[in-house]
Amino acid sequence: MKCIKKLLPVAAVFLSALSVLGQTTTGTNSTATPIVVAVPQAIVSTPAGNQTVTQPGSTALSVNNLTVTGTLAYTGAFAGSITGNAATASQLLLTPTQCTGGQFSTGIAANGNANCSSTGTYLTNPMTALGDTMYGAAAGAVTRLPGNTTTTKKFYTETGDGTNSTAPAWGTLASTDIPNNAANTTGNAATATALQSTPTQCPAGQLATGIQSNGNANCSSTGGGGRTCNANGCYSVLGGGLIIEWGQVTTDINAGTVAVTFPYAFPTGCDSVSATTSGTSDRITFVVTGGAASPSCTTTGFTVGNNGSGAGATWTAFGH
Repeated sequence: MKCIKKLLPVAAVFLSALSVLGQTTTGTNSTATPIVVAVPQAIVSTPAGNQTVTQPGSTALSVNNLTVTGTLAYTGAFAGSITGNAATASQLLLTPTQCTGGQFSTGIAANGNANCSSTGTYLTNPMTALGDTMYGAAAGAVTRLPGNTTTTKKFYTETGDGTNSTAPAWGTLASTDIPNNAANTTGNAATATALQSTPTQCPAGQLATGIQSNGNANCSSTGGGGRTCNANGCYSVLGGGLIIEWGQVTTDINAGTVAVTFPYAFPTGCDSVSATTSGTSDRITFVVTGGAASPSCTTTGFTVGNNGSGAGATWTAFGH
């Protein structure tokens, strides 16, 4: 009897499940109404708050127009389309196919895989050496401009024709490249370069009559024979390079010495100089020398003296 009593509740549940076998119901499922199942072999249980559908064996369970409020839990896998983009969503759960080497993506397929292509235009690097640069040639073709390999500093330059550009090149900087350039680099550049070195001098026996644009002296071996005077005296350049100079000492030598500066420095040397007393006093006037090791005159002057006061001197010098 005890065993019969225990089996009665189980039998009641089984009989309740058998009541829906082979039936189709409609409406909204609740704890009181079983869900709609189109497969006769399905066993449906209706515990409070949950609906369970079990399909025994290997036969697929088919459910038509299933509406779920809440969360649908299942074991196994769904076959066919649920609604919307279920297949795409399942596909995107996996890593999509990528483009292989040498390809690029042109878009993405509905399943998430990349649409790939191996055709296209690629930029090829034309540079091959240190200092190279790139520029656009005809039709924009990428072209190599080799670097400047000279020891001269050069600049990247190009000049168009008002409509079209030209290929760039390396060039030196010109004054006209700098607007309103105060430091003009044209004009007397050659003269400035020549004057950087010592210019040509006149040889012995010649005198400079001027200077050329390159800094070299204009020389002549014939003198003009004219007289030129200044505060120190007068001089004349004669033929063959001979120069004569003269003057006077107007101050009282007064038994001392007076330094005399020539009005024109002899280009090469002083050959001789003489002095005489000027005035009424009986004095002896002489040219001071420094002994045998010192000449009586230099290219720029000499020293004169006398043995008393009240007298000056006149002098004459020759040189070349």
